[in-house]
Amino acid sequence: FLLFHNNIITQQEIIEYISKIKDEYPNVKYMIVGYGEAYDYLKKYASKLGVKDKIIFVGEVNNNEVKYFYSVFDAFCTPSTFETQGLTYTEAMCAKTPLLVRDDPCLDDVIENEKNGFRYTNIDEFKKYLSILMNDNNKKEEIIKASEITLNN
Repeated sequence: FLLFHNNIITQQEIIEYISKIKDEYPNVKYMIVGYGEAYDYLKKYASKLGVKDKIIFVGEVNNNEVKYFYSVFDAFCTPSTFETQGLTYTEAMCAKTPLLVRDDPCLDDVIENEKNGFRYTNIDEFKKYLSILMNDNNKKEEIIKASEITLNN
């Protein structure tokens, strides 16, 4: 089960979550696409927490190639609370990739929790929604269909 995000800055939280759930969810991997000032730190942080085999650091990719990453993952996951335009969320929805994202007021008009995506506030909610995405294909399809309606509106 692959989680994906393409912003390097805010990833420490998810790396920490992965370290706490790695035994309960051994098939979960998290891919970070992008490069920034935190890149080397996050690689060391993943190693320090014992999850370097669970975190895939792709590095910088051409903007034209990012769309391919969205479409091959089981979920788009981000702990970001400063995405002001919602572009990455919209790109994931266009790729029919369900959202598992940090709750943030900027998402109020974009993501209705448990309808067209999942908005978590802590690790317990993160685990709950991750489990749904991994084990409930009907709910996952409902989320994807609701995302399409959101995009059309």
